[in-house]
Amino acid sequence: MLQIDGTVDSEYSMIAAVRDTISDFVLYVKKCRAESYEEIKNILKEVKDRFGMPEGIISDMRAGILLALNDIFPKVPKRICLMHFLRDLGKELMYDYNKGLDIAINRQRIKAPLKALLKSLPEYNVRTLYEI
Repeated sequence: MLQIDGTVDSEYSMIAAVRDTISDFVLYVKKCRAESYEEIKNILKEVKDRFGMPEGIISDMRAGILLALNDIFPKVPKRICLMHFLRDLGKELMYDYNKGLDIAINRQRIKAPLKALLKSLPEYNVRTLYEI
């Protein structure tokens, strides 16, 4: 069972990772410009060549990932990651509240100090915070 996801590495790049959810083993990681169809398609081709066809796939709902999955693994069952689904659903349901909170944080000028504090934490704690 494959899981594919990307995370922001810097302002201009992403890290895409593919892992086996049964063993929790990371199969492939690559730095790319975006989670675009072309970038993800190349990653999935490499995974398919190295490891064969998966029994199933879990991903977020990004268009580039979904298109690439359908192209490279057309007959493999695909499921949306529950965490991504609930997070995105929450954004829609709580949009007005989140927007108001974002505006209030910006008015108080605390976003930059919070980011600086996060960056000053030891690496382990920063990763843990991002995972949470």
